[in-house]
Formats: sequence, structure tokens, C-alpha cells
Amino acid sequence: MAGRLIGRGLNALSQAVLARQIGPSAFGLFSIAWALLRVVSLLGPLGMDSAMVRFGPARLREDPRRFRGLFYFTAAVALAAGAVYGALCYLGAGWIA
Repeated sequence: MAGRLIGRGLNALSQAVLARQIGPSAFGLFSIAWALLRVVSLLGPLGMDSAMVRFGPARLREDPRRFRGLFYFTAAVALAAGAVYGALCYLGAGWIA
């Protein structure tokens, strides 16, 4: 808990310093972009990390080949999603900037 409190305090301090350095309007844009990044980072993995944690051990006990298939499937979905997100960011870079 102490580490979390220290981290929150340092985060608040860094936000205050950043706001002083870049000004209110730029800091507002930064805050919006940061919030959007956090939301997308939650949606980005498409639940594949949770799928491996939930279904992986059962598949490994039943049949290691099924576990390997689950691993490859989750890795392929994550790779495809990352490629799509990367392509969208690349194509929309002018609009995002």
C-alpha cells in the first residue's frame, strides 16, 4: 500500500510539473490522449491474457497439444489485433497529430 501511495504522489507531482511546463491547453490535450491510451490498452489484448490464465491450465492437464493450440491461437489473435491497431495508427497519424 505504501508503494501505491508513493506512486500516486509521484504521479500527481509529475502531472503538476508537466502542466506548468507545457501550459493548460497542451496539458488538456495530453490528458485526453493519456486517458484514450489507457482505455485502448485495456481493450487491446481482446481478453487473450485472461483466456490463457483461465483455460490454459485445464488444457495443459488434459492434453498438451490442445494447450499448444490455445497458446498459438491467443498469440495469433494478439498479433493480428496489434497489426490492425498499428495500421490504423499509421494511416490516421496525420489526423491524430
